Amino acid sequence: MLKPFLFRVLVKPFTLEDSDPVYQSAARSGIVVAQNEARVRAEQAVDRGTVVAIGKQAFKEWDQDEVVKVGDEVYFAKYAGKRVKDPETGEVFLALNDEDLIVGIFKEQV
Repeated sequence: MLKPFLFRVLVKPFTLEDSDPVYQSAARSGIVVAQNEARVRAEQAVDRGTVVAIGKQAFKEWDQDEVVKVGDEVYFAKYAGKRVKDPETGEVFLALNDEDLIVGIFKEQV
């Protein structure tokens, strides 16, 4: 598994099919959305993903230990971060600076 250094946060970005309600509805109905429509919708979408790892220095600048936790869903700047591919699994992740996270969707602790 990849491990982010310093102030980086590793995020598994959602695909358009995961995050767009139009795609989800179309898939349930068996409708295929045209490639041009997919490109237009992707340009308008805010990028979202799930936090999979957090660097040791992330959020320390603001005297916060854990602003987000592994498993939280976050929104992040559209063109932020660097794409990295896990050599073991082939999965693609984004290595984001902690300041590139915009909003978090936190899971309730039970």
